Amino acid sequence: MNAARKRAIKECLSDLSAIEKDGAKLERMIKRLPERSQLVIKLRRDEGMGYFEIGEQFGQITNNQASHIYHQALIYLLRMKVKIEKEDNAKKEEELFGKSITELMLGIRSENALLFNEIKYINQLTKMSPAELLRCRGFGRSCLIEVMRRLQAIGLNLSGENTI
Repeated sequence: MNAARKRAIKECLSDLSAIEKDGAKLERMIKRLPERSQLVIKLRRDEGMGYFEIGEQFGQITNNQASHIYHQALIYLLRMKVKIEKEDNAKKEEELFGKSITELMLGIRSENALLFNEIKYINQLTKMSPAELLRCRGFGRSCLIEVMRRLQAIGLNLSGENTI
């Protein structure tokens, strides 16, 4: 197994442990897997079986094949996690589409600077990068920090921005 694949599997396992807190989300993701992969994941996670035992359960596959199926399923789940997060973000943005920036409860200076620059809705704001906002008249670093924190509080970010 090459180093990149090991890293991807390790990342996937840590991501899945974070997802396991939301069992419904994980079950929804597992149901999208092929039937054979679903069974291997459930036997490994829920029953605590090793790859050899899983291979015996199937009767037709070796423990190496069971391991391969399990790790391919994990990588698929990681990709699916990213896709579901994008879908959730799109739904959240859709909900906020027509909402005014006044709902962010910004300070007077930040709100006035945004309104002066014709930024009236949250969806307009999330499409802008921090650099674009800083080029707006009357909008400085303190306003940017406030906006970024308020957006993060409702689960949104500026375009091209991860965290403060």
